[in-house]
Amino acid sequence: MSNFQCPMSNQIQIKKFQISKIIQALLLLFLFLLPWQTRWIYESRFLNGGFWEYGSSSLYATEILLWLIIVLFGVERLGNREVWKNIFSEERYKQNKKLLHCYIVTLLFLGLSILLSLSSTISFNFVFHIIEAACFAVIMSATKDLPLKWLALWLGGVVQGIFAVIQFFFQEVFANKWLGLASHNGKELGQFVVEFGDQRWLRAYGSFGSPNVLGGFLAVMFVVGLVLFLDVGGRGERPFAPTRRWQIIITVGQLAILSGLIFSFSRGAWIAAVVGVVSVIASVAKQSPVLQNQVGAPDGGLLRRSSRDSLLAMTAACLLLITFFFITLKPLFLTRIQSQGRLENKSITERLTQYQQFSEIFWKHPLLGVGPGTYTLALYQNNSTLPVWRYQPIHNIYLLMLVEIGLVGFAIVTLLHCYIVTLLIKRNKLFLPI
Repeated sequence: MSNFQCPMSNQIQIKKFQISKIIQALLLLFLFLLPWQTRWIYESRFLNGGFWEYGSSSLYATEILLWLIIVLFGVERLGNREVWKNIFSEERYKQNKKLLHCYIVTLLFLGLSILLSLSSTISFNFVFHIIEAACFAVIMSATKDLPLKWLALWLGGVVQGIFAVIQFFFQEVFANKWLGLASHNGKELGQFVVEFGDQRWLRAYGSFGSPNVLGGFLAVMFVVGLVLFLDVGGRGERPFAPTRRWQIIITVGQLAILSGLIFSFSRGAWIAAVVGVVSVIASVAKQSPVLQNQVGAPDGGLLRRSSRDSLLAMTAACLLLITFFFITLKPLFLTRIQSQGRLENKSITERLTQYQQFSEIFWKHPLLGVGPGTYTLALYQNNSTLPVWRYQPIHNIYLLMLVEIGLVGFAIVTLLHCYIVTLLIKRNKLFLPI
């Protein structure tokens, strides 16, 4: 009788296992498709006769996929007794109370900011995305195969890199509503281009609405690829066996990502990638036992000889690629690096104007801000005579956060971020550069 198992219990366990597998598969798909901007704009808004992107409401295809994952995760967890024990466990609460309190305070403030916002609808949509991100973070931390998820995200970056290379060489982005792509051509005014003489070179957009966003995404993916290459995917887990073939595949993918990053011509993304790579290598060399020599090993360096040689080979390949593109497209790189030319000077002038506009808006709402996501609305209310494309968020994320949620919100969010950083330092420093 002791070996008897209830058929109903077995069926429940099988169903839980199946749901878990489905969640894992959907998570991998979501991470791979995350860069694509396919969406349904269910509420379009206009300012001065032009489409107002920052005031319109959209539902992304990946957002639907995310909520399917959230619902399945909730169903799986709510039926798990261990989960309920952990929720009401005093010991568990003591372990996580600081982080929990930080999140509660942040959400309460964001709720208040919606009520006090210049537009509660816009702010609610903005905060709702933050809540979705928090749900996603919980699911990521609670599911297994973390390195495999990083791999799925990185593969999405490889696709974006290849896509960016194609766009740059064709000098055009073809519109496709099913892929969420808008049309871009270097000959048209208002596009992100590098101007040299009488030539206008279209910067790569990928599947994003701006080359700078593409560059930022690919900079992060390049750092993620380096982590995968070094075979330290987090928590001591490994996505695959550390074979030479695996490192060659990663190197080829990294070259695709690097090419897309270069053709975005985003200076901030270039700097971020360099800082991220240096930080990862420094962190791994000092902290990771995977790359340190075993006691008594003949190699006296910090990195194992095979890993170090492979890393040097990938570094050489990346430097050769950068050198080739720089020699081939030298005038374009010099224009961006030296900030010379009509468009570069115009860009600098616009940035200075943005700082002036920021100052005017901020001092009207210094403590609580104008409301999450409503900065462009505040610009319109401050001066309603401009064309819609002139109402742009200030290109500085810290100042944008400061003007939208004020000094109080900025302090709360900063403390939350600082606490998360301390957790990363304690648990896995490798993820700090990412």
